[in-house]
Amino acid sequence: MQLTLERKKQLAMLTLVIGALVWVQTLLKVPSPLWLLSFPLGLIGAYFAYKARATSFIVLNVLLFFSYFILLALFMFIRSY
Repeated sequence: MQLTLERKKQLAMLTLVIGALVWVQTLLKVPSPLWLLSFPLGLIGAYFAYKARATSFIVLNVLLFFSYFILLALFMFIRSY
């Protein structure tokens, strides 16, 4: 089964949305290990976006992959003041 470029773009968008929803409960301080899904979802989404030649989704999914480290640095910076 061959995936079309449009289908790959939809899959990249879906992984991005699921990854964002996973972070919502983490930011609302609901204890859950689901935030760990942001790592594989970011990589899978970036792969599909690369195959679909969708540059914006590549960037967003890579940001999703690194979101834990970005937020960790941001919260440590805020807490230091």
